[in-house]
Amino acid sequence: MIAEQNNSFTKIGMATANEKLYKDYLDKARRFCAYTERCTLETTTRLKQLGVPHSWIEPMIDELSKGGYIDDARFASIFARSKFNQNQWGKVKIANALTARNIAPECISNALNELEEERYVATLKHLIEKKLKSSKELSDYQLKGKIIEYCLQKGYEYDLCLKLTNKIQTTL
Repeated sequence: MIAEQNNSFTKIGMATANEKLYKDYLDKARRFCAYTERCTLETTTRLKQLGVPHSWIEPMIDELSKGGYIDDARFASIFARSKFNQNQWGKVKIANALTARNIAPECISNALNELEEERYVATLKHLIEKKLKSSKELSDYQLKGKIIEYCLQKGYEYDLCLKLTNKIQTTL
């Protein structure tokens, strides 16, 4: 009889300990997400690094999503704007980075559509002009190749790079 009572107390104690541990991990995840905007993949990776049991990860992600800590659409929008504004990344590079983070294609498309087309083209023009000034001693053909390669590395569309490079080179 005493052994049965001890066993039931142990089970109750374990459940309480697991609940506390779950809440501790959830609080860590909330702080992680509150610090800066995070996507589901980044949060899942962080939970795994913390040693959270796999069976707890999905319910935690659901809870974080319902609480507004994780929103992949919001993440995609902020990510696209910041990479364009701060790093002058093009739409191709932004889309590839978001795809690598398992963001849904609709979210990626919406985030890229939020970028102002005029600023996008103006930024690409600025990058082309900057590259033209830094590359003086090349033939026109080599220079055009270098500029287009640079713009492609920054993630801009080939057709747009070619069109603007031709336009800028003819005005010089």
